[in-house]
Amino acid sequence: MHPEKARTPKPRPKLRLHKTRLGLPITLDTDGLVATVLACADTGADVNIISDELARALGHTNYSVASAKKQFKLANGKIVESVGQITSSCAFGVETEFSVSMSCIFHVLMKVVTPIIMGMQFLEETETMTKHRDRLVRVPRPALQALSVCSFDRPRQLLSCSLESEAIMATPDTGSEINLMPPQLASALGLDIHSGVQLIELADGSTTRTSGYVHVALSLTDPLTEKKQVSVSATVEIHLLQELAHTLLVGEETLEELSVFTDNQSSLVSAAQMNSSFGLNTIRSLGRLEDIWSRVKGRLGGKQTGPNSEGDLTVDQSVIEDQRENDRREREARRITKLPMHEQQAATDAEFARRVQYDGQISSVLRSIVEPISVSRIPPSSASWSPNASGDISLQSGAGEIFGTHPRRTSGGIIDGQYPQMLSSAPIPSPQSRQMTVLSRQLREIIGQLPTDNPRRR
Repeated sequence: MHPEKARTPKPRPKLRLHKTRLGLPITLDTDGLVATVLACADTGADVNIISDELARALGHTNYSVASAKKQFKLANGKIVESVGQITSSCAFGVETEFSVSMSCIFHVLMKVVTPIIMGMQFLEETETMTKHRDRLVRVPRPALQALSVCSFDRPRQLLSCSLESEAIMATPDTGSEINLMPPQLASALGLDIHSGVQLIELADGSTTRTSGYVHVALSLTDPLTEKKQVSVSATVEIHLLQELAHTLLVGEETLEELSVFTDNQSSLVSAAQMNSSFGLNTIRSLGRLEDIWSRVKGRLGGKQTGPNSEGDLTVDQSVIEDQRENDRREREARRITKLPMHEQQAATDAEFARRVQYDGQISSVLRSIVEPISVSRIPPSSASWSPNASGDISLQSGAGEIFGTHPRRTSGGIIDGQYPQMLSSAPIPSPQSRQMTVLSRQLREIIGQLPTDNPRRR
């Protein structure tokens, strides 16, 4: 049974944190007003953030009028709005050689947990977290201060990993001093939830509390290989935060322990790449239904009757329908991103329901292709279903296993933080869409050879 509430099988261990944390000295120069401040190098934020107090100290006074406001989502789903944006010349504060200044855009918040947050776009372009880590410094961590979680809006990169062998795309957040996951995921994975509360401070300076923690094996995996080879693993402590805007948020210390940005960069993948690849893969990876059917018949050497032409779409019609659906999804995703933040959730839910309905129709057509093959090749009296140790399903007959295993689909397989916030990502499977369909090895091989831009299938 999955735990319904927090329980305490053993005393809570003390959260062990390093006595120091990472900082990034940044020198700002605005019309001759120069200041070097300790910024938070935050891989969990895409944009740069500056406090209103520091912006005004640098001589910016009219940004609230001169630039448009923008809404952002914090780690707990809370929406905050900037009061404007500024542009300032930036340089790294610790480089001994001549440092080239860069023009950086900062969104201004009335209150920020740290004066400046440098987001992943800046860190990635300057290769600060990978090739030039000498720009980073270690600073003492205040003993009595709440733990910071500076995750801000949508992540630019995702981390391919697994929790207890369940695949997850997580947010790597060097701006977080703690690992976080929603309680629902811990329950779904059947993890032992221990009681314990941690006070955390979000990017805007507001605070919230966690509701328990788990100890779990976290492994890094290669996102581009089908077998998900594990590169490194560690047992970590993850705290539970209700309304967490990510599937899993991996904090600074765990990222450092697993050498994510140095030795194991292969586990990182661009969020934009994942979105474009997974958004329409149900349509694009299947190809034309008649092509699949003809190649299945060729491999099996049979002349089984294909799907009934009466009442079904013709080949040309199915291709046209797929093209129309692709175009509609792309247009709707663009439309939703332009809606006010408070309207996006309802629009996202409606679009999700429509996609599930369409994808279900595709699955029904595939089953109509596979089932006649199954009936003709399996003696009914000797066939049986059996789960293996990992919960996968196999079909057995007197001649041995002739159908491949089909893995379970759980919420762990989704892309972190991208759905429903980003429609172009893979949606969380519903119970209806998780119905297990077992394909023959021949059909799996054929589908695997079809053109697709899904990076997991390359």
